[in-house]
Amino acid sequence: MRDELIFRDEAEGEAPALAPPWPLLVIDDDAQVLAMTRVLMRDITFDGRPFEVLGAASAAEGAEILVKRPDIPVILLDVVMETDHAGLDLARRIRDEIGNHRVRIILRTGQPGEAPERDVVLAYDINDYKSKAELTAQKLFTSVIGALRSWRDIVAVERHRLGLERILERSEPLLRQRSIEALAAAFAEELRALLDSPLARVTAHRASEGWSSLPAADARLLDEAAEGGRNVFRPDAAVVVLPVLDDAAILFLLRRPEPIGPDEARLIALFAHRVTVGFDNARLYESLERRVESRTQALSTANARLAEALAAEQEAKRTQRAFLSMVSHEFRTPLAVVDSAAQMMLLSADAAHATRLGVIRGSVRRMVELIESCLSDEQLESGRLHIAARPVEPAALLRELIERNASAFPGHTFALELGALPERISVDPDHLGLALVNLMSNAAKYSRPPARVTINARREGRDLAIRVADQGIGIPAAELCRIFERFYRATNTVGVTGSGLGLHLVREIASLHGGTVEAASRLGEGTEITIRLPGG
Repeated sequence: MRDELIFRDEAEGEAPALAPPWPLLVIDDDAQVLAMTRVLMRDITFDGRPFEVLGAASAAEGAEILVKRPDIPVILLDVVMETDHAGLDLARRIRDEIGNHRVRIILRTGQPGEAPERDVVLAYDINDYKSKAELTAQKLFTSVIGALRSWRDIVAVERHRLGLERILERSEPLLRQRSIEALAAAFAEELRALLDSPLARVTAHRASEGWSSLPAADARLLDEAAEGGRNVFRPDAAVVVLPVLDDAAILFLLRRPEPIGPDEARLIALFAHRVTVGFDNARLYESLERRVESRTQALSTANARLAEALAAEQEAKRTQRAFLSMVSHEFRTPLAVVDSAAQMMLLSADAAHATRLGVIRGSVRRMVELIESCLSDEQLESGRLHIAARPVEPAALLRELIERNASAFPGHTFALELGALPERISVDPDHLGLALVNLMSNAAKYSRPPARVTINARREGRDLAIRVADQGIGIPAAELCRIFERFYRATNTVGVTGSGLGLHLVREIASLHGGTVEAASRLGEGTEITIRLPGG
C-alpha cells in the first residue's frame, strides 16, 4: 500500500475551535432576576469556558427552550410564575414528559412558605432549593458550579456507557472491512462518534510518512507516539497507534476543544485494541488478494499456453490421422501383392522354399497387423472406434486366428484348448480378432523358440474366458499394474521390438465389448492374459 495520507477532516494547520460557553437557563418572571444573574455570571469561567445565561419568563417558555436545547446543564427555576406552582409543575414535566434526567434543577423562590423545602425535595426530582433572599453572589456561584460538576459527571458516565455499547456494537462491522484504507476511514469516523463531540477532529497518518507540513505541536505529538510505539494522551489531544502486520503503523491524531479525561482515554484505548486485529486481517486479505490476482494472471497465461498446445496437438492428431490413412492405403496394396505372390509360389515350391515363403507371408501379416493396431489406436483416441457385433462361433474364430499367427512364428507351437463353449457369441470378429492376435504375437515374441503358446477358451459362469499363456520372460511384479497403459513397455523387454500399443488396445477392445482383461505373470516363467466377455 502507498505511504500516503488516508484522509483529512479539516485543512492542515487549522487552529482548534474555541470551547463553547456553558448554557445556564434562568426561568423567572422577574426580569431583574435574569439581569442580575447575567451580571453575576459574566466574569465566571469553569474549565476554561464562560457562561451563557438564557432567559425564560414563564414555565411554558422554559419548556420550549429545554426541548430545543437538551444540552443545558443547569436551570435556575422560580416556583411562582403564571401560577403559584408553575415551577414545580415544570420540574415534573422536565423529568417525566421531556425525559431530561441529566439537567440539574436549582429551585429558587421568593416565597418559601408557598413551597416548603422539605416537601418539595421529597415530592419533586430537583437538585437544590434556594430562597432568593439568601442566594448571594457567592452562594449562586457555589450552587451553579456544584450543579454543573454533577451534570458533567452524569454526562460522562452516560457517555462512557454509550461508548462501551458503541464499541461492542461497531467493532464487529469494522473487523469485516477488507481494505486498510476503508478500515482507517471507518475507525476515525467511529472514534469521533465515540467521543460524542461535533468539534472533534481526527486525522490519520502513516508512520512511514513525514509530517513536516503539520503544525509543530501535532508533529511533536506524532513523533512521540511513533518513537514509543504507544498511544499518547494529552488534555487537548491524543494519538492512537494501530500497528499493521508487516507494514507501517497508522497513527490517528485526535483534537477537540473539550479536555480528554482519563475515562475517555481508556475508552479510546479499548476501542483501538479491539480494532487492531481488524487491521491485521485487512493486511492479510490485501496480501491474499494480490497473490490471488498474481496467481490468476499466471493461470490465465498457462491456460493460454495450454490452449495453444491443445490446438497444436489436435493439428498433429489430424496430421497423424491423415498419415495413417495414407499408410494404410499405400501399404495394404503392395503387401497384398507380396502375400498373393508368395501364395502362388507356394503351389510349386519345394520344402526349403516353402519355409522361406511362410516366413515372408508371416512378415506380411505382422506388417498388416501393425497397421491395423495403429489405425485402431488412433480411432480409440479420437472416439471413432465402434464395435459392430454379430453372432460368431468362438471355436472357429480361434482356429482361424491361430492358423494365421502360426505361419508368422514357425518356431513356436500354438496349442488350442477348448472347454464348454457357447455355440455363438455376439462380438465384433475383426476387433476381437485384432486383440487376440496381439496377445498371441506378444506370447510368441517374448518366448524363445521352440516354445509353446497355449490358447484356452471356456465358459466360466455367464462369461466366456479366453486365456493366452506363454513360457516367456514374464513381467516384473511391480509393473503388472501398468502393462495396459498406452505406450508402456516393461523394463525387461529391451531388445525386443514393440510399440507399447498392443495390450492397451486389448484392454480397450475388451471394454468396448463390455468385458475385462487381467494379467498374471511370474518373472522368467511366463505370462497369462485372460479376456472375459459377457454372454458366454
